[in-house]
Amino acid sequence: MKTFSMLMIIFLISISSVPAQDTLIFASYNVENLFDLNDNPQKWDDEFLPAGKKEWTTERYTDKLEKLATVINDLNADILGLVEVENRLVLDDLVRQSSISDRDYRAIHEDSPDARGIDVAILYDSKRFRYLWHSVHGIHFPFSDSFSTRDILFAAGVVGNSDTLVIFMNHWPSRIRGKAESEKYRVFVASELKTLVDSLYVLHPEYHVIISGDFNDTPNDTSVSEILQAMNSVNNLKTDDLFNTSKYFNENTGTYLFRGAWYQYDQIIVSASLLSSSTFRLLGESVEIFSRPYLFEQEGKYKGYMLRTYAGKKYLGGYSDHLPVRAKFKISHK
Repeated sequence: MKTFSMLMIIFLISISSVPAQDTLIFASYNVENLFDLNDNPQKWDDEFLPAGKKEWTTERYTDKLEKLATVINDLNADILGLVEVENRLVLDDLVRQSSISDRDYRAIHEDSPDARGIDVAILYDSKRFRYLWHSVHGIHFPFSDSFSTRDILFAAGVVGNSDTLVIFMNHWPSRIRGKAESEKYRVFVASELKTLVDSLYVLHPEYHVIISGDFNDTPNDTSVSEILQAMNSVNNLKTDDLFNTSKYFNENTGTYLFRGAWYQYDQIIVSASLLSSSTFRLLGESVEIFSRPYLFEQEGKYKGYMLRTYAGKKYLGGYSDHLPVRAKFKISHK
């Protein structure tokens, strides 16, 4: 009996000496035009009003919120970056939806100068991400005084016992003018973001970084691969290098489908420190495009396309024209 008791004590001591581990989930989702019902005279939001061309009614707004909450519930993210939200009001309405209200999500958001009034935001579970501070970086194009775009939103918080994580949320200028014509705008935003990240590392080389959002460029385009220098290989990385987790995606997939071609516009880019940290580390096999069947058209001409809210003026009552991306990180509590 004494021998058994001694073995149990040794066993319990050995268990207590092993660091406890859990998982933090990060996701990013372009929710496609989440507008409220109110007119903002300073923004081009007229089409998303009850009397607008899209007849954006209370019923349609409520249905959109419920559908997005369904996706968010399934994502089960501790930190969720959002793209194309109009203001703080829509975020408050979103987190009150019954399917996610028990998560007690808190919002980080600032209004940006985008002409249509769409911004980026971050939702976080305060039990998993202990908020420290946030800020925005405005984009001012030296070659165009008349064009405005979304700010870069960045926020810092503590995960686990002591790891500081800084999240940069982005929505880079679209390709509506054509890829070549609009590329200089995305290249400029990428250069601004790179300067922000490099400056952060000078002050706090121990911080971890996640960069995410809708880049309107792919991982191989100049803005991402050359200007931001987000690497697609894990070999020979320094701790302050950036690694694009899109490496783990199939080349024939993406988050945005246009004229039969997939584009990987929504990305999760991490500091190389998150590949080697002993206390907070990316689980590479977990990185995914969140492509659940209910997010797609199931029949007709556009079968296989995302089930979006509108196709032009036609109301479809769907979710979004983008798919979310998600990654998991292992936290070891020492």
